[in-house]
Amino acid sequence: MSVSRDRVITTEEVRELVTYREETGTLRWNKRTAKQFSDSWRDKDKEAQKFNARYAGTRAFGSKYKNGRRYGSFKQVQYRADEIVWIYFGNELPEKGFHLVHIDKDVTNDRIENLKIVDAEEFRESYK
Repeated sequence: MSVSRDRVITTEEVRELVTYREETGTLRWNKRTAKQFSDSWRDKDKEAQKFNARYAGTRAFGSKYKNGRRYGSFKQVQYRADEIVWIYFGNELPEKGFHLVHIDKDVTNDRIENLKIVDAEEFRESYK
């Protein structure tokens, strides 16, 4: 995925939504407040309570593709977990022609020190 999405989540939004666990490279959902729910929700306080009871503290962006890479959605836009980790640390997603890759080639290892941006040529040669 590239920054060609209509809207890319910001570092501030990511940090409001999730906490990054350095020791595991995983993301956990933070508690949400009513203000984090859109106005289309009838009872935003109730929705926040329901979300927190079910999800707060659990693994975020935890759905899996067949290759093991984790993903999830925010405001109806799908992101990979490695992208969310990258943004969490104040980085921007790569532009077209560049790729966010796992240095050790283990797509389940989303530790920030295991992520880097490569150009299309390096991606083709080393990461496919």
